[in-house]
Formats: sequence, structure tokens, C-alpha cells
Amino acid sequence: MKNMPEENRSNFTDLADRLYELVLVVKGSVSSEDADRIALDILSTSLNVEKAVIKREVWGFRKLAYPIKDFKRGHYLFFGLKADSESIQKLKRKLVKSSDLLRYIVLRVSNMSSEPSAILSQESTSGATTSGRAASRS
Repeated sequence: MKNMPEENRSNFTDLADRLYELVLVVKGSVSSEDADRIALDILSTSLNVEKAVIKREVWGFRKLAYPIKDFKRGHYLFFGLKADSESIQKLKRKLVKSSDLLRYIVLRVSNMSSEPSAILSQESTSGATTSGRAASRS
């Protein structure tokens, strides 16, 4: 880090906590409230949700590109997370074991915008919602 320019050092000040994006697709057979509860239950077993979830968006009940486990639709949820890699590994183990999830993806990102995602911007008239913290409900 000594040879790194000063303006880039701020990105590495806290290597323990990194930024991640998590997208979940929950089975279409559950209600949207249950899908949200399932997601928060999974997150709370591995992370301190109040501190770790810095962005949350509900992308809604959408058609899948192809059937997964005989489901043609699912509830899409997006979370922006700030956590250490150990907590993320624990989260991934919980995600694999969940029978209510059809798909998930966890990506490490270098920064996170406070603006709504592109998907949420496109679907702004369909009733999709966003919140800055998991605890605050729209």
C-alpha cells in the first residue's frame, strides 16, 4: 500500500468490511411478505442485518427466463451488503441450504450507488420498492 497513490488508499482503509450485492429469487408459491421474511431470516443468521444491509430493493414478482424446479415466476430481492468475507461465506452456506430459494448470486463490488438500480428504475411504475435499511419498511 505504500506505493499506492493517496487517493486510492481510502478504498482499502477497512479491508475487513467489503461491499457485496446479493440478488435472491424466492419461490413464486410464497407471498411477497413471506419472501421478504425468508430473505431477512437467512441474512440475520449470518449477518447483523441492521449494520450489514445498506441497500434493499424489492424487484417484484417476475417471470423467470426459464422454469426452475417447476416454477415459472419468482420474487426478486436485491440487497447491498457491507460485511467481512467470513460472514459472506457463512451467508453462502445458508443460501445453499434454503429450500425456498430458486437462485441467488453474491457479487463483491468496489462501490455501491445510493441511486435505485437500473431494474428498479425501469419498473418504477410496477410497484417495486426500495429502502436504505432493512429495518425501515416502505
